[in-house]
Amino acid sequence: MRLKILVSSVQDLLNRKPKYVSHDEIQKGMTLIETMIVVCLVSVFASVFIPAFVNALQLHKIDEASQNLLLLSKSVEKYYKQHDCLPAQLDPLPKDLKHTPQHFDVNQASDTRQVQLWTQLSFHPPSRLHYRYSIQSNYMHCDKNSSKKKDTITLRAEGDLNQDGHYSLFEQRMKINSNNELKPYGILHVFQRTN
Repeated sequence: MRLKILVSSVQDLLNRKPKYVSHDEIQKGMTLIETMIVVCLVSVFASVFIPAFVNALQLHKIDEASQNLLLLSKSVEKYYKQHDCLPAQLDPLPKDLKHTPQHFDVNQASDTRQVQLWTQLSFHPPSRLHYRYSIQSNYMHCDKNSSKKKDTITLRAEGDLNQDGHYSLFEQRMKINSNNELKPYGILHVFQRTN
């Protein structure tokens, strides 16, 4: 009898269909190895793309400064042709640079003479600004009898390129040439880390 029970048990085991467990039932979460692989991949992508993104932002800001200095130089050329003199020194506008880009508003100028001169220059940057723009000049006003006639002025853009509290300064110089035309000369000078 015992032998009969043993044989029937063995036959039952051999005839029984194996129960398959699906992959979803075995694994309901990520293993430690898989988690480490995902973290490594994310960190590699971040180490590549974050510096590239920051670099692209800096290039955009540098391009803004160079384009707006070119626009300002064209405005100064036009002013020189109309008035036959160089503009006086103009304080930086916008006055206060915050971490958000600002609109260029001539009414922020320190006095009415500066408001008038910025208005005469017709300098209207097309977008919000990351930089302040100014003109460095030795002229007080258009005095044709002045014996201290200088033939150069400097256009400046200054701003926080990296959002680290240190200003970068861009300068474009302009000079009256032999044909009595005011034209940019030299390269765009860039000075980093000025306060």
